[in-house]
Amino acid sequence: MSWIVLQLAEVMMEIYDLDQSAAQWIVAILAAGFVPAMALAWVFEFTPSGLKRESEIRHTEAEERASGGRLDRILIGLLALGLVVLAVDRFVLEPTTKTVDGAVAQPEAAPAVTTAQRPSIAVMPFLDLSPAGDQDHFASGIAEELLNLLTRVPGLDVAARTSSFSFKGKDVPISDIAAALNVRYVLEGSVRTSGERLRITAQLIDAATGFHVWSENYDSASGDLFEIQEDVAGRVVRVIEPTLLARLPPIERADPEAHALVLEAEYLAGQVTPESLTQALQRFQAALDLDPDYARPWLGLSVTYNNLAATGMVDWDAGHQQALAAAERSLELDPDSPGAYDQLAWIARTYQGDVPAAARFLEKALALAPRNPDVVGHAAVLLQSIGRLPQALPLHEFSVERDPLDPIGLFNLGLAYYFADRLEAAAAQLRRVLQLSPEYRGAHYRLGTIALRQGDCETALAEFEQETDPEFRTKGRALALFALGRREEADAALEALTDGWGDQWPSEVAQVHAFRGDVDAAFEWLERDFAVAGAAGWGEWRLMHLYENLHDDPRWEAFLARVGASDEQLAAIEFAAPAVDQLLGLAQ
Repeated sequence: MSWIVLQLAEVMMEIYDLDQSAAQWIVAILAAGFVPAMALAWVFEFTPSGLKRESEIRHTEAEERASGGRLDRILIGLLALGLVVLAVDRFVLEPTTKTVDGAVAQPEAAPAVTTAQRPSIAVMPFLDLSPAGDQDHFASGIAEELLNLLTRVPGLDVAARTSSFSFKGKDVPISDIAAALNVRYVLEGSVRTSGERLRITAQLIDAATGFHVWSENYDSASGDLFEIQEDVAGRVVRVIEPTLLARLPPIERADPEAHALVLEAEYLAGQVTPESLTQALQRFQAALDLDPDYARPWLGLSVTYNNLAATGMVDWDAGHQQALAAAERSLELDPDSPGAYDQLAWIARTYQGDVPAAARFLEKALALAPRNPDVVGHAAVLLQSIGRLPQALPLHEFSVERDPLDPIGLFNLGLAYYFADRLEAAAAQLRRVLQLSPEYRGAHYRLGTIALRQGDCETALAEFEQETDPEFRTKGRALALFALGRREEADAALEALTDGWGDQWPSEVAQVHAFRGDVDAAFEWLERDFAVAGAAGWGEWRLMHLYENLHDDPRWEAFLARVGASDEQLAAIEFAAPAVDQLLGLAQ
């Protein structure tokens, strides 16, 4: 009977979200009532006439049979009720999983899904269950911190954030998510705030069976947020692979208010809109006002200033100088930050034009995070920019395998295939980009250049017309219309490109002139580009097929030497990037 009561209590607590301490009181009450119940059972007995003292009963054979049969039916009924409760708990409530948009999905008894057999996990964005629905940034931030913490456990494969968070707001069964990300386990959860009360719920699901293998509720009174995150990570690792528990790294602690501001800032920065980037800067700075030695907001400031400069929201030089100073400060506070080294490498290559420095920074980032898809992807881009495309391609592919739903990684892989003249493979990757992100800047333009190179000018024009970026769309039209012999329209498109973007991006105008065979005009615009943008980026830009009409002109090699991108100059750059088989053999 006590067991049945406990099972009913467990189900009711789950339904009504009662505190786990209620179970302790129920057990205490049942234990206290055990001795009186035994005493009463010894003194009293159920009979057909009701409850009587044992001494008052005169048993007959028929009465005993009636009493025994009635008691048997009661016991059978109670046992049946217990089995129903257990079945509901195990096969209805327990394996039922909430998808990332809160919809309920019933996993099949034996899902026909191939999941990874190695220790592997995806961390889904946590749900915001707050009454006001205004804590999405906090819920996503907690999930991202757990993901980052688990990523640092050597021997545990963790699906990249971009891919796992791409399922946010989508009604997708857990088994399908695990199959898409090639993981065995999925961690999901929720955050609920009400006034000063905070509840975090986390649950780990084995995608191979559909069963919950661990779940827990955390209230703010049980410890601070950092302790909760450490406990969740420890419980997850203990379930997935206990031998990895000793490798769980400590979590960085900071001022709680500053930490909350950073979570909000990172959420805003990830939206990459003018308004959100400006708000992110304000939150990062507010966090630093509270805790100036907190490395994380310094890194966030650096990335945000980079994005602001790249989108033209702040002055190009001023924005990158602020990004550089913030990244250097972040690294000073956290010398083992792969993110800071990666950011410094990006600034060195794209802004300073210092490819050897970028290589040194990336080597350090790779040593700290050798299987991070962003770091590996950046290493691949650097390799192809210094003329080592055969070495770059496997790293691009490795990065995409680790983060299969990231449009940026897929786009970079498609571009690398294009440079390698693997045009069908390039087109396939770019179409995947558009499936994931239909408005992705440059994807239709690149598909148009592929069709143009294949001689299908009508398809090229159709792709260019669908491009969302107005500069790429205008440039593409100038190329395709010229290839189609529609010279007057092509001239008008080139004029529009020159008037609209020539001052900002002279290299784009140079490429059109080069494609048309206007060699002198092309070199004139290349000189303008050098005056505006300097030497940065030419190691990769020299791979553009649109410049092919310039290759036999002696001015081409002279120009490449001026920008540090001649064959000899690129070959002299030292960059010890690992091969893919080395990455696969690394513990992290």
